[in-house]
Amino acid sequence: KRKKKKGKNENQKNILILQSLNDTDKHSMTTAPLSSSSSTAAGSLLIDEFYSSKSLSPALLHSLLQRLLSHPRIHNGFVDILQLPSVQSALENMDEAKRDSLIATVKLFAFGTIQEYLELKEKNGDAVWTLTDAQLDKLRMLSVVSVARRGQIKSTEKTDVDMIPSD
Repeated sequence: KRKKKKGKNENQKNILILQSLNDTDKHSMTTAPLSSSSSTAAGSLLIDEFYSSKSLSPALLHSLLQRLLSHPRIHNGFVDILQLPSVQSALENMDEAKRDSLIATVKLFAFGTIQEYLELKEKNGDAVWTLTDAQLDKLRMLSVVSVARRGQIKSTEKTDVDMIPSD
């Protein structure tokens, strides 16, 4: 009984962390309860880095966002991170092309699909970041949610996600 109770409390705490990130953005993705304590702890520490930093350099922001977009247990709140004062300050200190690319990449994880990513990369390779394999897998998964939210999934038609081969 103790293990189940502890796990349940841990999951509730993790859901609250993600919900707090999602409070201002009703369009962010949803997530399943988190279960791995080591993964959860790493996610909590990562999120804390955004909130606790009074200022972020553009390089540190880039590094933190790379880790956030790669994290296997963080599925929402991406756009909310961009609203933090420390992040806003770092964005102001970036050149326009890098800032636009960073914002476009984060927005893809919040609202976009893998197909939109591929189209952006094809049109202008610098419009978004080049994603790692882990980030591509995560964006594929989040694409299902985005497409479903848009009401585009019908049982007989192919979707953006169906058209993308997985490795």
